[in-house]
Amino acid sequence: MIVECPNCHTRFNLPEDKANSQAKLKCSKCGNIFALEEGVSSEEDETGPDGDQLVQEFEAGDKDAVEESAPDDFNLDARTEAKKPGKKLVWTMLIILLLIAGFFAAYFFWPGFSGYVTGLAPEKGESSITSSKKAAESSIENIHLENVRQYFVRNEKIGQVFVIEGKAVNRFEKPRELIKLKAVLYDGQENVVQSKEFFCGNNVSLFQLQVSSREELESSLTARVGVITNNTYVEPGKSVPFMVAFYSPPDKVKEFGLEVIQAKEPSEDDS
Repeated sequence: MIVECPNCHTRFNLPEDKANSQAKLKCSKCGNIFALEEGVSSEEDETGPDGDQLVQEFEAGDKDAVEESAPDDFNLDARTEAKKPGKKLVWTMLIILLLIAGFFAAYFFWPGFSGYVTGLAPEKGESSITSSKKAAESSIENIHLENVRQYFVRNEKIGQVFVIEGKAVNRFEKPRELIKLKAVLYDGQENVVQSKEFFCGNNVSLFQLQVSSREELESSLTARVGVITNNTYVEPGKSVPFMVAFYSPPDKVKEFGLEVIQAKEPSEDDS
């Protein structure tokens, strides 16, 4: 017979031979004393969601679970179903792992620097770059500069040419065009030595960097056809290449900066 304490609702399996209708029962869990008829569970309770498992557990358990303390009094030793340990902890750890996985996924699959890149000017073609973020206006904040690299090229007509190249990626949900950048060279005291503003969309080959005159390079890197072809209606997730060249930069140049200064929506008037 299934008996349930009316105070704490702990359920017990009471042997039929001790089921005296006049008996008083004492719950070993909360100490409540109650009449047998108060604690008899209905047939529906015995076959409820947990009833079968609970009855089976008590019937297979310690036979001394119910001890007679007096002719009409019984002390019930509760045998409750063991709770699954650590269930809440498991879910908490799973959520933490998912958050960590999401962070690393964003880090590795959404690379690039939003809006602003700084770096050390390389020596003899060696490159070293570090990145930082700068607060940007809402119109440019989701243009990311990726695969940025810088190097020196020895040009037979000009001398040393300092080159910065990479790609600008549209991370907005709508197309952008006429993406414009600003490159700045600094000395060791962070004073501006040289700066240039330019549109993305143009780049030249290493051979051109080595043999072309300054005028030829400037013409190629500012060509309107390249801007129109590559830098108009840049769809979300797509990129546009960029390249800027500084000719015979002074030795005091130690750092450079690269900043997005314009990214228009296609509906805006060109200017």
